[in-house]
Amino acid sequence: MRLHPDFAGAQHLRETLSAAPFAADPARVEPVWRMLSDSAEASGWTLPERAATLDDPDLHILSGSRRIEPLSARDGRYVFAIRPGGAPLRLISRTARPSDARPWVDDRRQLGVLVRRLTVRTGQGVRDVAMDDPALGVGWHEAGWHALRQCRWTGGDALLPALGA
Repeated sequence: MRLHPDFAGAQHLRETLSAAPFAADPARVEPVWRMLSDSAEASGWTLPERAATLDDPDLHILSGSRRIEPLSARDGRYVFAIRPGGAPLRLISRTARPSDARPWVDDRRQLGVLVRRLTVRTGQGVRDVAMDDPALGVGWHEAGWHALRQCRWTGGDALLPALGA
């Protein structure tokens, strides 16, 4: 009120032209983040350590309290053998937030593993679970596209759909 007591006239211009447009895309934000972090370090500030990343997601399935390890894990493909019936199945993995590894990325979701395909083999045959299947709800992020294929991130503890016998 003291700075601009007259709300008529140029007030609209002051409100719309007083700040730069918001930018969140990494291509524009990363150079600014690096410049500010270099300046902070040159001034004697210690930056927080960035989160370390691991190649091993520790991917396994929990059936109640029983941990099921993959029979094989190669080239991003994990195969599990699951007994019929029993407790609900949960796909468990390590997690990380993209913004912890790259602070200039505005993505604070807790991500587990990116699932590109979920195939169920039973005595009755083979079926794929679509990545946009509503049964992939609890512990799953929304389906999206990655490398021209529909995929879905887990949150590190994702309920698997009922798989049958």
